[in-house]
Amino acid sequence: MDRDTAVERVQETLGFTTAHTTKIISRLQDAQVDLEKGMTLPWFLRTEISSISTVADEERVKLPSDFLRQWEEDPLWYYNADAEETADVWKALIKEELETLRNDLPGTGSPQAYSLDDSYFRIFPTPDAAYVLKMIYYKADALLTTNVENLWLEHFPWLLIGIAGAPLAAGLRDKAAVSVFAALEAKHHAKMVVDTEARIHAGRRYVMGGPD
Repeated sequence: MDRDTAVERVQETLGFTTAHTTKIISRLQDAQVDLEKGMTLPWFLRTEISSISTVADEERVKLPSDFLRQWEEDPLWYYNADAEETADVWKALIKEELETLRNDLPGTGSPQAYSLDDSYFRIFPTPDAAYVLKMIYYKADALLTTNVENLWLEHFPWLLIGIAGAPLAAGLRDKAAVSVFAALEAKHHAKMVVDTEARIHAGRRYVMGGPD
């Protein structure tokens, strides 16, 4: 579903109007931003393996501009293509509190650990050269500034429609439409959460108990 079709679906629920197009677009954009700040981020926002680089004598590595959150299943990696042993090509970095790292890993050297704040990865010990770091992360989707089908509208269009439509319906004092939009949001948000969890557990083998 592209953006203009989503706008039409909102308008239909508001009484088959053709008005409020600009406001609906703004609400769709707001809905997307709010979802991307939420607790559950869906699988389709995950990147492929991405690379960033350190700078010599600088602990900070700026986060990608579209960075939302680390993928909980994957750490930050130091990638050394020149390592003599295959097992040493990918080295998982330990994530720790900044104060702990400053105390435990002073000086310079190759990456061993990191902390994360709102703007930077902070690498310890402080890199003494340019090192390649790799990761998979959740990234912000393309905002609906033009008539496109972004990933949200591809996978969960009715979730965006429900979130966007409810405040518009409330402003128009349309209680029936408020109920419709609220139901859409609840249904499709639950579906997104269940679908995301199912993908996490699919294919895994779980063993109950353990050795006596």
